[in-house]
Amino acid sequence: MTPHHAGMRQTGVRAVLLFAICLLVQLTSTVGAQAVSTPPRLGADTWVDVDGDGLADHVTLSDLGAHTRVAVSTARGRISRVDVPFDDNQGGLPVTQRLLGAATVDGRPGLELVVFVAVGDCSHDQLLTWRHNTLVPLPAPRRLSWGVCFLGSAPFGEGYARRVRHHRAQLLHYTGVTSGKKVSVRRTLYVWRTSRWVKQSVATMRVTTPHSYKFWTLNFPWYTPAPMVGDINGDHVVDCADKSILLDDWGTAMPRSDLNHDHVVDIQDLSILIAHWTGTSTCTG
Repeated sequence: MTPHHAGMRQTGVRAVLLFAICLLVQLTSTVGAQAVSTPPRLGADTWVDVDGDGLADHVTLSDLGAHTRVAVSTARGRISRVDVPFDDNQGGLPVTQRLLGAATVDGRPGLELVVFVAVGDCSHDQLLTWRHNTLVPLPAPRRLSWGVCFLGSAPFGEGYARRVRHHRAQLLHYTGVTSGKKVSVRRTLYVWRTSRWVKQSVATMRVTTPHSYKFWTLNFPWYTPAPMVGDINGDHVVDCADKSILLDDWGTAMPRSDLNHDHVVDIQDLSILIAHWTGTSTCTG
């Protein structure tokens, strides 16, 4: 086959595939998230579903000295910012490390952002959540910030855990002090109702020091954004740009476009890309 004929054949293939896309693309999308045991550091520029609509929202952090500015630009175009106080007395924490993670805490749709306020023997964090189309703090029981104190480094312990009982989110607040060779731990149970945490019960237990370590943390169901299938160029949308890359890789074993990992970029990979399409623009060329 001459180069001229090969070029004509490739052009014909692209035209047929473009026509197929016009017939098959459905503008649907989902952004998955997977639970992990420890909070993955998300950096100062990440994508998380904050507003709970199933689409990844753009989250950025910037250093304002005594504050950390947290900005969210949702997939639907809404923008909101919150300036979180930041205590720099411990030598400073880079802005790229001030977002501890994203987690589901109060049981409402969307993930809460957990941002460092102060770091030391006791750390303090502020949780940000989405309410009424804006980013707002999610207070801890009885105060705004969430404290974590590791008993041993600090003279007392404090931490939180989240669980679900009877389809309702529950928050456990732990405090503790050393009592002889054991630790006296007080557990207060809260549930979220409308706009605040409501106390349900209080219990006290005595445990050995090693067994108390699990209490002095934020034991939340941490999440990390799942990779978007078909997002070949990594811009968090599956659209014409990804389709163009896939067509350029057609017939090769290019890993970036080999979505089903069968070592050839073909109609099966195109079908996967179409099934995960999120773009809204019309493809041309």
